[in-house]
Amino acid sequence: MQFPDLGNNCTQCNSLDFLPFVCVFCSHVFCKEHLQPGHHSCPDYDDNIVSVPSEEKKEKVRCKFCRQDITQPLERITCPKCHLIHCLQHRIPESHDCPKIKEEFLQNRPTTKHALPVDKVVNEPKVKGAKNEALARKVALMKLKQKARGPAIPAEERVYLFIKQDDKEEPLYFSRTWTIGKCVDFACSSLAIRNDSHKIGAGRWIFRMTSQEDIIDFSKTLSELITSEEVHGGDVLLLELVV
Repeated sequence: MQFPDLGNNCTQCNSLDFLPFVCVFCSHVFCKEHLQPGHHSCPDYDDNIVSVPSEEKKEKVRCKFCRQDITQPLERITCPKCHLIHCLQHRIPESHDCPKIKEEFLQNRPTTKHALPVDKVVNEPKVKGAKNEALARKVALMKLKQKARGPAIPAEERVYLFIKQDDKEEPLYFSRTWTIGKCVDFACSSLAIRNDSHKIGAGRWIFRMTSQEDIIDFSKTLSELITSEEVHGGDVLLLELVV
């Protein structure tokens, strides 16, 4: 099953990219291979105005999260929260476990006389009661947001979920406007799973709740499922192949 509205097409090679990039000079959308002005013959780039010394071109800067060398100056993204340099893949605060997110949460959460540390709340096995469960769920969702990866969509549209395939759980986020079918396709792509659902007799990948046997309706959007309280942020969805 293919969804042409997932991601954007590169202006140069027209390839579909789930995480496209915007040129800072001409504002057109490109894949990683054609992001640099010289790789797409950028009409708004001027070497006489924007010049980079030869020493800077050769300088190697490492991403603070994955430690990958970043040789191109335009691919060095400074996080607006922690102000550290990261690569394109880890430019979003949630994708590099930004310490400022946890710090902001600790500063803004309600304080009580007997408040427990965040890690204590999450890991304490004897926590009971609706309030404690709600707090533990909120903290767990916060940690999920730090690790989850997904497409370049506004933060207010994101729904964070654990996708379980076999014995592995992967934290991902999706747009609340997407249908379940579109979410399944994105999950397969993110987990490098071959998806031949469009071929007759090849079977199809589906989502199923861990506590239910029924397959989640492909036509429903995440927003509809959240409104009906069938799905909540932080839930675990099973990704299965049905033949």
